[in-house]
Amino acid sequence: MNYTILPDVLYEPSDEKGEISIVPYSSGVPVIKGRSMLKKNMISLIWEGEKIIHYTQEKISLQPDQILLLAAGNYLTTQRFAEKGHINSILIFFDNSVLNDFLEQQKDPINFTSLTENSRPYVLFEKDAYLNQYIVSLKLIV
Repeated sequence: MNYTILPDVLYEPSDEKGEISIVPYSSGVPVIKGRSMLKKNMISLIWEGEKIIHYTQEKISLQPDQILLLAAGNYLTTQRFAEKGHINSILIFFDNSVLNDFLEQQKDPINFTSLTENSRPYVLFEKDAYLNQYIVSLKLIV
């Protein structure tokens, strides 16, 4: 089984520091299983379907009511389409310099160092009304 290199298979990323790329993703394949090499950090904003990411002994199940922040790395993935027959999401790719700049500007600092200490390369958030509206806005722009 070959690796899918992300974000390279979706667009041609530059090596420029601080680049943020917003990429729509859709698939009509019922189940996609594979290995992914994520070269940049990623936020997955899914609104249809399910993504499952296997990391060491853990399984992350990303549902439409959640947002996933995932660090660059190697992962086993499974994608399943929704009842409507699609997986739909927006993927946001960025390097560590973007994350560091964001963390430095926070009034109430978020401590992501515990991710590396606990060997967890992800954070899973529940969506609220504000985040749902943000995703609707992104869908219009993208």
